[in-house]
Amino acid sequence: MSKLSDDTNVLDLSLPGTHDSGALHSIADVAGKCQDIPISSQLEIGVRFFDLRLQLVNDEFKIVHSFVDQNLKFKSVAKDLYSFIKNNETEFLIISIKQESDSINSNLSFEEALVRDLKPYEDVFMMNVSKLPENVGKARSKIFILSRFSGEIGIPANSGWF
Repeated sequence: MSKLSDDTNVLDLSLPGTHDSGALHSIADVAGKCQDIPISSQLEIGVRFFDLRLQLVNDEFKIVHSFVDQNLKFKSVAKDLYSFIKNNETEFLIISIKQESDSINSNLSFEEALVRDLKPYEDVFMMNVSKLPENVGKARSKIFILSRFSGEIGIPANSGWF
């Protein structure tokens, strides 16, 4: 993105992205796996849109694909995304966060847990914006959230998806 003009309209871009970005594991090679490389490696090869499916279990987010636990914590993914942006300030990322399954044994709501986990990175994760910026210059060094759950965080995208 470093070669893009700051005036480039964000909506004119086609960003490389991955479906079920954290889904590296399957059950008996029949259900669950969508990716061959971890999110940190996806960042290195140019992926800039990430589809993250979360389940809140015991007040901690797990990355899941349907019923398959991907043995990956959202806190780890958030830290990787944050580190990437801090080290590549001409870039921006978009993450779609979906509440994949109902919470289990949790005192926090999905949104409360998300705010807690992103608070250390609030200079980069745009939790209080309701739309993408109009140009690349305003998007650089930031991570935008498409919220595929009911709540007030990020850009509302919780209807019209499967």
